[in-house]
Amino acid sequence: MSRGQKHGYHHAMKLESALHQTLALDIGGANIKACYTDHTGVLHAFSQPFLLSHHVDELVEALNGVVQRCPQVPQQWLVTMTGELCDCFENRKQGVHAILDAVSTVAGQVPVRIWSTTDGFVDMQYARENSLAIASANWHALASCLGRLHADQRLILIDTGSTTTDIIPVIHGHVATQGKTDAARLVHHELVYLGGSLTPLMALSGHMQGQLMNEFFATMHDLAVVMGACPQELDSVDSPDGMPYDLPSSLRRILRMFGEDLNVDWQLADHAQVIESLLDAATGMIQFAFNHVVNRHQSIDVVLIGGSGSWLPCQMLGRMENPFAVRMLQTLWGEGMSTCACARALIALACETNGK
Repeated sequence: MSRGQKHGYHHAMKLESALHQTLALDIGGANIKACYTDHTGVLHAFSQPFLLSHHVDELVEALNGVVQRCPQVPQQWLVTMTGELCDCFENRKQGVHAILDAVSTVAGQVPVRIWSTTDGFVDMQYARENSLAIASANWHALASCLGRLHADQRLILIDTGSTTTDIIPVIHGHVATQGKTDAARLVHHELVYLGGSLTPLMALSGHMQGQLMNEFFATMHDLAVVMGACPQELDSVDSPDGMPYDLPSSLRRILRMFGEDLNVDWQLADHAQVIESLLDAATGMIQFAFNHVVNRHQSIDVVLIGGSGSWLPCQMLGRMENPFAVRMLQTLWGEGMSTCACARALIALACETNGK
């Protein structure tokens, strides 16, 4: 998996636990995020890009690539997922089973535990029989973990990834969402389908008074680049037009969404109004949902922000007058660990389970 090696990253830290040689996976539609405890108790985190919907037949190979990046052969697997939502599957049950089949093939006889929204860690048989409790359960694992770390507080977690934003109330250690499934969380504004990179900018068209084209010309990644919220990627070919995620290319794609061209003598300042209008629309979508969740609870002590797209909720909170203490998950766990937060949470939850 050379592509994963090229575009992924690696981070390590010491884990104060006897949980060794354990691989935790968050298998999504665009990335496989992993945490691994080696034989000395050092915790490693890395992310491997993998477009599941385009390469579903290569999932076993991708998982083998993840195992090869571990310092030693894993003696235990912990798994959560969102990849079952990919449209290469007829339904979520089929997706869960396909992902579990691939995990079983690669893990072999090594024990596998899967996180469920109803019963915590479960075995493979239970997971297959209760697939909807396994589907898209990664947010629940992360919230459950953070609840244990903030048991005396009223917390809202905003976790923004590449395509979605989770807005999760955790009250005195307990996950307090009104919904458990993606469908229910969408209804209750606890899940917003807007992320910090892969979401097409046309997702904002309903908030732009008809100014924005409904075309796949640009993504939220482009907005992040022109704002300086993420590094430029001069060798990337994953953009809508196959050009890099550098400043001129990203700005060109954004202007195309408005029916405009990038002039040869362009200046970023000349397009500040366009960029600001997109940012207003994006932060407005997140704030609308955030306000709904906040208003359901009498008071909130802390807002904790995490995920690879954390720049977006940071922008939102920066535009609000709010009484909350704001903390970053990367401050708690480090940048690499926070980007693989759901996999990192599985390790912490397993440590707690083993300690009982």
